[in-house]
Amino acid sequence: MTSTPSWEPPLAGTDHEHLTGALDRQRATFRFKADGRGRAGLSLTVGASTMTLGGLLAHLTVVEDHYADLLAGRVPAAWDEREWAAARAAEPQALYDRYDAAVARAQQVYAGADPDALVRRGSVDMSVRRILFDLLEEYGRHTGHADLLSEAVDGRVGEDPPRDWSPVGAVEDGDAHGGAVQVFENRRMFGARFHGVDLTGADFYHVDLSGARFRNIDLSGASIVSADLLDVTVTGDLRDVVVNEVDVVPLIEAELNRRDPDRAAAHPTDADGFRAGWELLARRWEETVARARALDPTQLQESVDGEWSFIETQRHLVYASQAWVGRGILGEAAPWHPLSLPWDQAPDMPGVPRDREVQPSLEEVLAVREHTRATVSGVIERLTDEQLDVEHTAPDDGVWPYGTHTVRDCLATVLDEEYEHRRFAERDLARLETPTT
Repeated sequence: MTSTPSWEPPLAGTDHEHLTGALDRQRATFRFKADGRGRAGLSLTVGASTMTLGGLLAHLTVVEDHYADLLAGRVPAAWDEREWAAARAAEPQALYDRYDAAVARAQQVYAGADPDALVRRGSVDMSVRRILFDLLEEYGRHTGHADLLSEAVDGRVGEDPPRDWSPVGAVEDGDAHGGAVQVFENRRMFGARFHGVDLTGADFYHVDLSGARFRNIDLSGASIVSADLLDVTVTGDLRDVVVNEVDVVPLIEAELNRRDPDRAAAHPTDADGFRAGWELLARRWEETVARARALDPTQLQESVDGEWSFIETQRHLVYASQAWVGRGILGEAAPWHPLSLPWDQAPDMPGVPRDREVQPSLEEVLAVREHTRATVSGVIERLTDEQLDVEHTAPDDGVWPYGTHTVRDCLATVLDEEYEHRRFAERDLARLETPTT
């Protein structure tokens, strides 16, 4: 015969036994829904709500202590909602331990309490019975919240815990970026926004992505089968891209080089080629800057179609040279000028400036550009073919670029940044030169 779980309320008993029994079942159900999570699972939110399983554990801990203190004649625990925010920084196991201890204390207090006894709360008296009803109401609301959050974390559903369930506490489930929903099926998610989401190895089957926008995404190793690629625009780094059994990258490279015969020089393979490409890019930027000087200075601070302004482009190229030559090759931990500007989606990095509000003049930012270009020129002028494949390891301080890179990769990135952003600048200058009506 299967034994009755400890949290099952009595089928017959006193009024007090039924109330405390129902409360224990709610506690067990909530604890089951919240159990076995780590930072990721305990910090997941659903929809527009900021509520989390970790926040619920912290909040109900305070609720339990508050009422138990009232019954025991102690000064009740503070209840001001700060526990929700504090839960985000708390260790996962500590959240479980505090909640379990609070429940154990409360159960001891209620076990010997007279349901008709009155306790003072502020300026009013309330019965133990009323307190138990308040707790049942509190758990009814928050166990429902836990139902939704639990299912969103890993699909866990069910009315009550399994009969043989016992808590396991915290587990290691990743950083606090939100838990993973394992399966999306037959859902309409029009206009959904995915930011900072890891979909590595995800499977998309019969998914409508028409009109979707992808920016700064990694599709390395992706397989797209039986797709409708109609009116699609793709920009980015391409390598080994096979479309209908044809590697299209050599075709694209050939067409781009045909359109701009100087493009190949901006993607060199030997030391002399890097010198020639760097000199070519310097001359072409001189032409572009001269074009920019013909505009009203305020126009150079304007964004075109949400992209960087001309001034911001110059600032970003300062950052690119400092990052890939200053850090990547010369090993400087913090080569940054205050006007340096990382890419928009870059995470906050220690000591790296990213002030989008400052608006330096063209001459101010060009003076900084000239200084960083001189640093790059010094490296390229002394460059030998043998040095190209020498590896350099950036300081281990969590600032990009980190890890180990060859001199070739670092310089190729700088030249590519210079080439592509000049192309973007020419495109946007043409728009700024055309009066709008």
